[in-house]
Amino acid sequence: MEFVDEEATTVEKAVKNALAKLNANIGDVRYVVLKREPIIVRVYKKFKELEDIEEFLNEFFQKIGTDGKITIYPESKSTLYINIKTKGMDKVLIGKNGKTLEELNYLLKLIFKRKFGAKLRFIFDINGYKKKREEYLVNKAIATAKLAIENKLEYTLDPLNNYERRIVISKLSKMEGIRIERVGRGKNMRLVVVPNVK
Repeated sequence: MEFVDEEATTVEKAVKNALAKLNANIGDVRYVVLKREPIIVRVYKKFKELEDIEEFLNEFFQKIGTDGKITIYPESKSTLYINIKTKGMDKVLIGKNGKTLEELNYLLKLIFKRKFGAKLRFIFDINGYKKKREEYLVNKAIATAKLAIENKLEYTLDPLNNYERRIVISKLSKMEGIRIERVGRGKNMRLVVVPNVK
């Protein structure tokens, strides 16, 4: 998937600049506003499966008794982020602590693997819940790592699922002065932030 992130004073300028970089016309692309201040827009070329994915999701959510706005954009070159804002069923589909959303993710990934093959990976979200939770978990983990360095103490992070664990490890591995250890197995696995005390 080919895409460009562009920062500008207006959405229109950002899209125009991205079109030049992608060597594309406005009819060949879609875009999503990633940030409002400063304005950052992700512009990506349309691809064959995009309309099929949207059509399937519209049918799927109508069958479970709702519909809503679907936003799809590349998270990386091989991963699509799909956010669905439903009409009145967001809380039900997210569930307590995101459990229902986690199970919905698993189900939709299985269906999409059969329909579209293994070449694309998917992240499904409901009303941006997953993105907000990721941001919260990363910020909390970074704050905990800073405490570990400052106090020269180990801190155990709250339980995380596999996906969240990968994100937190990815962010914390870039920090100096700490290392990450895993304690426990399976669902009981926890991450421990250990300061590199000399």
